[in-house]
Amino acid sequence: MKFGLAGHAGVRQLYETKDLQKCLSAAEEVWKPFEGMDVGKDGKPGVRTLTKLREILTAYHEQLFLKEDWTDQGGEVMEELLIPVPPYYWHLFSKCGYSPFYIRYLAKIDRFGLSGQVPAIQELKFLKPFMGGEFTPEPNNQIVGYLRASRRRKAIVTVAKVQPSSVKGMVQPRSKRDEPYSIFTRDPVFYEDFAFAEFEQDVIGWVVSILTWQMSNYWPKSAPGACNDYGGCSFKTVCSVEPAKREVLLELGFKKKEAFVDGK
Repeated sequence: MKFGLAGHAGVRQLYETKDLQKCLSAAEEVWKPFEGMDVGKDGKPGVRTLTKLREILTAYHEQLFLKEDWTDQGGEVMEELLIPVPPYYWHLFSKCGYSPFYIRYLAKIDRFGLSGQVPAIQELKFLKPFMGGEFTPEPNNQIVGYLRASRRRKAIVTVAKVQPSSVKGMVQPRSKRDEPYSIFTRDPVFYEDFAFAEFEQDVIGWVVSILTWQMSNYWPKSAPGACNDYGGCSFKTVCSVEPAKREVLLELGFKKKEAFVDGK
């Protein structure tokens, strides 16, 4: 996830300044503290490196940014979706101190603007193919928020992604000097109505689970593999100590954010 944040910081700078060097500097500033921390289970270096980050952003600049007819219409924006809560859960929401009628779901849109003359939403995926396969948007992915927003804004949704290399974790081989290491494509994304309905049901299920854990003051751990996904869970250090000491670590090392549920 930190690698993705660095990539997005670079792209944000690229669209705002149209300067590749400022783009690379912004990404490097975010990623530099984590350089060398991506290590596989076999002890070998992972694919999240400063070299890879610079290569991907350079390829994005050359293959998409310089060639596309794009005009920002707000750039990075937050899209709010209100998901109705079924009446049989209202008591649970109220008991936990939340307004029971809607779940407020926020989707951060990477870029909103005009592709030519067509309103468009961009999603950027930089590394997924190198971690083992093409990026495929799923009904529980943030892309659902984008698609909901697209209907409201009457916009198309596209995903910019790096084509996977022939060897996992390696850059694209070049047969000619002027060929890029990474090949970017931008593909449209669509969903049927049933996928939106299932996604909203899943969101309600996740929130109900969280509120149930809140009431019992017991927070079960996710599957073991989740601790190391997306650059590692920030709470690993908290889970590594005995329960009696965890509250102190949380207070010292983390800042509590505002509630994720809101009613209107």
